[in-house]
Amino acid sequence: IMAARPTDRNSERVGWKTSLAGIAGNISTLVFHPLENIKLRLQINDGMKNNHIPQYRGVLHTVKLMYTTEGVPSFFRGMYINFLGSTLANGIFF
Repeated sequence: IMAARPTDRNSERVGWKTSLAGIAGNISTLVFHPLENIKLRLQINDGMKNNHIPQYRGVLHTVKLMYTTEGVPSFFRGMYINFLGSTLANGIFF
């Protein structure tokens, strides 16, 4: 009976560590995903004149154009799948 207690404590610690790692992954996704969206738009911007994608001149111009034309949700577009992935990955790796 006494030998079972350390195992229970260890399993509780693993559960807490896994949960906290998943939460940390979600927080980092929440903070850095808008920056990833800005970076992605700048990478896609290839300078072609006949492209339907707006021509961005830099980071601040990209932020301004995204905000004025599409609103705040444009910065967080696609974040749901990243939440799932970061929760699972950080829970497993940490």
